[in-house]
Amino acid sequence: MENSSKALLMAGGILTALLVVGALVLMWTNISRFQAVDTEGAKEQQIIQFNQEFETYNRDKVLGADILSIVNKIESYNVRNDDVFNSKVQYEPIKVKVDFGSQLGYFTGTVELTNNSSTVKQMINRYTDLEGKYSREFMRKLSANLTRLETKLDDEGLSYTVDNFEWAIEQLFGRKYVKIPDTKTTLERYNEYSTMKGAKFKCVNTSYNQETGQINELEFSFESK
Repeated sequence: MENSSKALLMAGGILTALLVVGALVLMWTNISRFQAVDTEGAKEQQIIQFNQEFETYNRDKVLGADILSIVNKIESYNVRNDDVFNSKVQYEPIKVKVDFGSQLGYFTGTVELTNNSSTVKQMINRYTDLEGKYSREFMRKLSANLTRLETKLDDEGLSYTVDNFEWAIEQLFGRKYVKIPDTKTTLERYNEYSTMKGAKFKCVNTSYNQETGQINELEFSFESK
């Protein structure tokens, strides 16, 4: 009788232990599942917030200056790695393509502005650097007065070299040490650059990664000056 009681107690203890273990396993499974759902929800929210930064440009009226701003923002993102999302989503560079049409002088045809190897992007970077060095207002003044600079050099019988333009700029505008490579062509095209920044474009396509839902390409098309 005593042995039977001990056997029953042992069986009861084992059953209790199995129930406890089962409960713990079930609880751990539910917690893991909840954490997975929570992580997935956080990831989706991050992607939504990230996409919204660029989807604001998905509209019919976008200025060229707006496109350059979004390109700068995207380039800052593209040089990073997946730490942007703490490795919760796959890092993927974003492209910006622009169809400049045929009315903006040097800025013509379809160009990927996030590709720094394109001649158009190199020219834009050059203008940006000049604006940073001499200011946007001064560059506009110079390009608007290119004829005056040329007339000054012609009157003096001077050729259109960088050093001679530097001298003419100092004489006409009182600004020293303004040395702009290929001055005449640069100022001519700077006018086209300024026109392009004020031109109107339309967002014609926004592409997303089919797996992550993250935006990976924007396309714009010229509408009017």
